[in-house]
Amino acid sequence: MPINELRSITIFAKIAELGSLRKAAEAQNMTPTRLPHTRAAHFAVPPPDA
Repeated sequence: MPINELRSITIFAKIAELGSLRKAAEAQNMTPTRLPHTRAAHFAVPPPDA
C-alpha cells in the first residue's frame, strides 16, 4: 500500500474519531481548507469547490 493511501486512511480515521474536519486537520497539522483536497485526491471525491 503506497504511503499516500496510508496517509489518507489516517486522515479518514481521524475525521471519524474526532467527528470534525477542522479538528482532524488540526490534529494532522494541516489547514482545514487543505484537508478536503487531500481527501479528494486519494478517495476520488470531488473537492468542495468543484
